[in-house]
Amino acid sequence: SSLNVDVKTAVSSKAFTPHVALASEQFYATKAISALLDILKATQQRQHHSMVIQAIMFIFQSLGPKCVAFLPQTIPLFLSVVRS
Repeated sequence: SSLNVDVKTAVSSKAFTPHVALASEQFYATKAISALLDILKATQQRQHHSMVIQAIMFIFQSLGPKCVAFLPQTIPLFLSVVRS
């Protein structure tokens, strides 16, 4: 279908993290997690970090086992927030 072609095009373009396999149901989760991780990277947004982690955990709960693809991106940032 055309949706599968669009997802494949999006994956092949460098718009997304290459090691995260995108499925159509993961598109919005990928975009949301990417935006939330940008907030975690910004030290001036420190007051929002706990809410960002809660939001990411909520997304992980709704993704179930599919959240494993996002762990290499999120765990290092979670640890840096805990350390700071």
